[in-house]
This record gives sequence, structure tokens and C-alpha cells, in this order.
Amino acid sequence: MNTSPRHIYIIESIDPKNDSWTGSVIETMLHFLIKELKAPDKVSYFYVVSRQEFMSALQTIRCDCEINHYSPIIHFSMEGNDDRSGLYLKNSDEIPYIELCKHLAPINTATNGSLMITMHVCMGCNIVSWLDPNLPRPFACVLGSAIDMDIWEPLDGFIGFYTKLISSSDLKLSIQQIKIDCPYYRNQFHFISKRRITNILSEKMLENFKRKWIKQYGIENKINFCVKMN
Repeated sequence: MNTSPRHIYIIESIDPKNDSWTGSVIETMLHFLIKELKAPDKVSYFYVVSRQEFMSALQTIRCDCEINHYSPIIHFSMEGNDDRSGLYLKNSDEIPYIELCKHLAPINTATNGSLMITMHVCMGCNIVSWLDPNLPRPFACVLGSAIDMDIWEPLDGFIGFYTKLISSSDLKLSIQQIKIDCPYYRNQFHFISKRRITNILSEKMLENFKRKWIKQYGIENKINFCVKMN
């Protein structure tokens, strides 16, 4: 296990119709917990409205991780867009997952492939569908929901997760805790590990190779067939 201090970065963007502020609640709770336990961990909170502010927050996190030796977690607290292929910000800007992965990759690289992301986002697990085997890996692992979810029970789950993680440094127990504190979604919260992500990328790479090979083989056979006919 990485014993370097954790730095939990919370990025929140609340829709005007949904004044829930879950990320702020988590940040406040973690601040007092870290102080009480005298833990070496840190927590930073970003409230963003627009794409520009969102990208600025990621750039700040990247610079921070390049300078310091953190074991980082980025927690996203916002809505998923209509087709669950990305994030939806307060001012209605959208951040597609395929774009988000490109911006997370330098952060993951700066931390020797140790970036974890947690998604308080409807169907947040969908981000793994946009992983590209031809690009640098954007994160080591992800914790999120496979379905749409409400606000408050998942908030209890994430508070339980981070509380257990900071107090015990045991990721397995922390994942168990989120399912205890979030019983309605206990079978829908998924932790996608580094090994599983490696398997997903390998499967995608193989599928890409098959498509490329079949396309090339089909073209070559068509050419050969035409030559023989002539």
C-alpha cells in the first residue's frame, strides 16, 4: 500500500435547481476528522461553475501533484449528462468522459499511476467505457455507481468510505463501509481496480486489433480476387 499522505481533491458543480452541496459537506467532515486524528492527509475543495473553472481546478491539482508526493483521490460531485457519457456542470457546460480522461492522464502520470477517482455522479462507472488503450492511463482505479442515484444516501456512503480510509488506511474496509452506509445502492457501487482496468484496456486493444486485421484482410482479399478475375 502507498504510505504517502493522501490528498483528497473534491470538485463540485451543483445545478441551480439542486442545492445539495454534498462535496462541501464531505470537505468539512474530512477537515475536522484529519485534525482530530492528527493525520498527515489533506483535503482541498473546488467549487466550479464552468468548463474553464473545471479545467483550472484540474490544472491546479496536476501542478500540486507534480510538486508534492501525494497519493491523490479526486472526488467528483456533480450530475451526469443526459446520456451518461460525461459530466454536467452548473452553467450547463458538459465535460465528456473521453475528454476528462485526457486531462486526468497527466495527473496519474505525475503520481506514478496512483490516482484514484470517486464519482458522486449518476452512472459514474461509465467513465471506464471511454478508456483508450492507445492513450496514457488516466487513473489507477475508480469507485462509482452503475445506476442513477439520489443525493443523500450516497453522501452517507462516501462519508463512511473516507472516514474509514483516513482512520484505517485500509481500502478494502473502506469499500465495505460505503456499502454498509449506503444499503440501497450496496450492489450498485463498484470499485474498479487497477487490475480490472488493465483487463479492460487489454480487451479493447485486442478488439481494435481484430477490427483492423479484419478490415485489412478483407481489403487484401478483395484486391486479390479482382486481380484473379482480371
